[in-house]
This record gives sequence, C-alpha cells and structure tokens, in this order.
Amino acid sequence: MQSAGYRRTVRFTGSAAGPAPLTWAQETTWADISQFLPDVHDWFFMRGCAPVPAGLSLDTVLDRLGVLIGRHESVRSLLTFGDRVTQTAVAEGGVDVTVLPVAGAAVADTVDEQIIGLSHSYFDHTREFPLRVIVVLADDIPAAVVFGIAHVFSDMRGAEIFGEQLGELLDAAADGLPEPPLPPCRQPVAEAVLERGPIGRRINAAAMSYLRKELESMQPSMFGPARPHDRPRFRTGLLSSRAAAVATPLVAQRLRTSTSAVLLAATAAILRCATGVSTCHLGMICGNRFDPALRRTVGTLTETGLVSIATDVATFDQLVPIAVEGSMRALRYGRFDTLAQQALLAEIQQDRGVPLDLRTRFNDMWSVAGESRPTAGLRQPASMFEWVAETDNDTISFFLDIFGDPDEMRLRLLVDTYRIPDDAVPDLLTGFERLLIALVEHDVALADLPAVTGLRVSLAGQGIRG
Repeated sequence: MQSAGYRRTVRFTGSAAGPAPLTWAQETTWADISQFLPDVHDWFFMRGCAPVPAGLSLDTVLDRLGVLIGRHESVRSLLTFGDRVTQTAVAEGGVDVTVLPVAGAAVADTVDEQIIGLSHSYFDHTREFPLRVIVVLADDIPAAVVFGIAHVFSDMRGAEIFGEQLGELLDAAADGLPEPPLPPCRQPVAEAVLERGPIGRRINAAAMSYLRKELESMQPSMFGPARPHDRPRFRTGLLSSRAAAVATPLVAQRLRTSTSAVLLAATAAILRCATGVSTCHLGMICGNRFDPALRRTVGTLTETGLVSIATDVATFDQLVPIAVEGSMRALRYGRFDTLAQQALLAEIQQDRGVPLDLRTRFNDMWSVAGESRPTAGLRQPASMFEWVAETDNDTISFFLDIFGDPDEMRLRLLVDTYRIPDDAVPDLLTGFERLLIALVEHDVALADLPAVTGLRVSLAGQGIRG
C-alpha cells in the first residue's frame, strides 16, 4: 500500500532579479493558456522525472535539488499582477517537497501516477514558486524525482533541461565528484530586458514586417463557418502509431530531409485533401533556442510563428521543400512582442473587414524525442485511436500535436467540432498515418490523396480573400 507521504523543505540561494516584465514568450504562453485553456491556466505544468542513482540519501538528493533551484531564476520567481504582469526572482527561500515512500515494485507505476497528478496541482503565482516536486522512495531509498514547472515559467524543453541538470548533479554526487558547473544560460529577467532594448526592437520590427505580409494575404479560414450542435464543443482524439514512427524517418531518408519537414508537409497535404485550400496557414510552435545563450535556459521561449505552405503542386515530394522554406521563415520570425502581434492582427482584420482564423496549429515534439530510431519493418502492432479530452473552454480550430517515443508516435488532434465534425478526427489521423506509410516506397500525387488516405471528409472553408 502506498503511503500518503510527508513534506520536506528544500532551501536554496541564488541571485535576485527583477521586477521585470514577462518575456515575449512568457506573455505568449500566458495569453494562450488564458485564452485557449481558461479552465487550467493556474495549473498548467511542464512535467518531467529524473532517476536517482543508487546509494544516495534523501538529504543528498534534496541538497542537490536546492543547488539546481538556486541556479535557475524561473523556478523561484513570483508574479505581480497590475497593468502588466511582472516577474521577480527571489534570492533565497525554500520549496516544499513531497516525499512519497512506496514498495520497490510499485515505483514505475507511482512515478507515472505522480506525473499525471501534477496536471491537477493548483497554486498561486503571486506567493508560491512555480515548481512542484515529489521524491519517490523505493523501500525508503530515493528512486526518482518527479517535478512540474508552471508553463508560464518553462516550456517542454526547459523542463527537460531541468531534469537533465538534476540528473547530472545527482550522478556527480553518486560518483563522489564536485557539482558540475552551470552551462551558460540567459535567465528570464535578463531576456526580458534584452527584448525591450535595441536588439529586441530590431527582432520585433522584422517579425512584424513578415507577419503583416502573411496576414494581408491569407484566406480568412481553411474551414467552413461554425455549425453549432450539442456540446462539448472541443474534442481531442489521440492515435498511437508504431507504423508512423517507423515510416517517418524512412520517408525523411528517401527525401534527404528531416522528419519534422515530413510531418509538416504531411499536415499540409492532409489539410489540402480535407479542405481543398491552395495555401495552408498554420501556427507553428517555434522553440527559439537558436541563440547559444538560450540553449540551456530553464524557461519559456516558445512562441507561435505563422507558416504558409502553398499546396498547389502535383506531388508530396514537391510539397516538402515548400514546407521547409515556409517553416524556415516562420522560425526566423518566430520571436516577437505578443502585444505588438495582437495589435497588428486587430489592425489588419479591421482593414480587411473579416476575422482571420489563426487558431490552426502544428507542434512537432516527436522529432526531438531521440536520435535512436526503430529498425523493424512496417508490420507493427495495430494503431489505437481513443478520445482523450473534451471541453467547452477553448477557442482553437485545429491543433495537431505530434509527440511520443522513437518507437511510437502519438498524434493528438484537438478540433472545434462546430467546424470539424468529431467523426472526422479518427479519419484525419488514420489518413495521416496511411500517407506516411505510402510515402516510404514512392512519391504520392496529391490528386490521389483521397484514395491513399481513405479521407472522405470535406471541410471546405472560406477561401474567399477578404
């Protein structure tokens, strides 16, 4: 039987910083969570886990955790709400940690349960640090550290870095070595200051110029007008596919490109098949860690760049370089002031006299899941589709998240069922999988997509230019 656990306090000492505005990416994340996920904006975590090497005591684990917290302002910061949200990094203090003893055989299941449970952990940004930690003990010996960082203070890569660095600190302790030094990384407050200086103004001006051109020419929506029906309005389906995980790197190898390029082009192809659009516009999640000073930062750096992909070509192989070129533009201009972007969107919508649907998104997290890839053939266990969430509290139209492990791809699609019928979701995802499998051996004509994918759904939109 699992114990209820007990509390320990981890002390930390670090540098004070702020008050300062949120970074552009933090403002983007806060706006997205508040707008698209209003029912979870106070407890939306990036989660992770670090295994504990054998032989370490609980005190040593907590001591090394305190060292890591002291190194990263993002996990020991508080927010102040006024005309504009500001952040302040606290120089010293304590973080309460839950210590959870379990039987040794139950560790793996307990870790999974705790990671999931962090999705329902409410906290107050004004007085609580944005970090939750559970140390799992196997027969009273530390086995794993499970943690969650509030999304406004860390994106997924930031949480991975936190876990990696905790692992490095724990490994050094187990080997009797000194603490490894902190790799160079710009902290969030310093990033916010840079963004509001001359460098930031130049970056933002270039991004606004790019966005203006895209917004002035894009079709109002790829989907038809909203057709109200029974609630819940927004539904999320998940397809777990080993075949897609095997096929994607093989397609990338055939085309001498990246797996991310293949997945983006496949998304554009599926949307063309379903909607008939000649240009696909997607909000693409941009990691924004190109600056060496940001590659090891624990923080939120992701923003949503706008990528346009012309789909009026004959074959999928011809579509891939167009998708690559579009994604490179989106990444180049994927850092910007969120408030400036919102003002520009409002201006252009008023000038054109139509609302623009920027609620169609693509996020490839699978391509960075690891370098190792499966070598088995395409005869994999059957894929499994399931509905995983539904809500009335959202405003997204289409959001494809691709994530998982090297040997299994998970395709999660959130749709507005007023625009995309929920029975289209499994068809879209299985069609995506079938396209990837077909592309392993040969190119596919886009005119043949309905036959190749099995898609029979029509999501024809408002292709009229406003």
